[in-house]
Amino acid sequence: MTLPVAVGVFVFFFLPSYPQNAGWLTAEEKEFHLRQLGANSSSREDKLTWQEAKKTLCTGRLYLHYITYFANSAGVASLSLFSPTITAGLGYKDLQAQLFTVPPYAVAYVVTLGLAWLSDRLKVRGLIASGSSAMASIAFLVQACLPAHAYTARYIFLIIATTGVFGGLPSLNAWVGDNVQSTTASSLTTALNIAFSGPGQIIGVWIYRAQDAPSYRLGHAVNAAMSFTAAVLAFVLTVYYRRLNQKMAGTGQTLWVV
Repeated sequence: MTLPVAVGVFVFFFLPSYPQNAGWLTAEEKEFHLRQLGANSSSREDKLTWQEAKKTLCTGRLYLHYITYFANSAGVASLSLFSPTITAGLGYKDLQAQLFTVPPYAVAYVVTLGLAWLSDRLKVRGLIASGSSAMASIAFLVQACLPAHAYTARYIFLIIATTGVFGGLPSLNAWVGDNVQSTTASSLTTALNIAFSGPGQIIGVWIYRAQDAPSYRLGHAVNAAMSFTAAVLAFVLTVYYRRLNQKMAGTGQTLWVV
């Protein structure tokens, strides 16, 4: 906990909220960075007003974002509950069984960074999130169907499931903040998005019951359904924003991020 607290203090005092507030930038550099931010720069007050908060809370499409994040969060929370069973089935015991739960997260870490970079590079959020969740859904479904003793195959699909549930998180979290009118509203939507992950993680913890070991078919089936829901909702939002952009084409308005 020491490092996050130290970094938090450093960020609070030294990281500027907007380029125009950075004392170490020249006037030309501030203007350049504001141009780079474009529609993402805030022309409003730094503090969130009640009117803006009310408008954000009453925007229905944002709740599709929150539900998508909620559905994806069950898999994130539950991975650590059944992965030691798989590594133990491979013949590893005690500390070794715990250590061999690390490679799936290591693979997911690399893939998640790559997908986050690709998402920003291509300005695409929904399809990356939908694809990742679909991959997780397939991996969980296969695990639900595999024999309990097929530990090698289950370990391979554990890696795929872990990569799938984590791979779309950066895109999902950035996406909900991209499609609001100011950075202050973005802070509220991002916080709500993360808040919705809490109930999803509670579900993820309770679906892997002790009596279902070692196959955990019920837990895998529920996770497959949750990830599938996240994939479908992310795709629906992508189609929705693309249709809005088609209607706005040629109007000069800022297009929605898809």
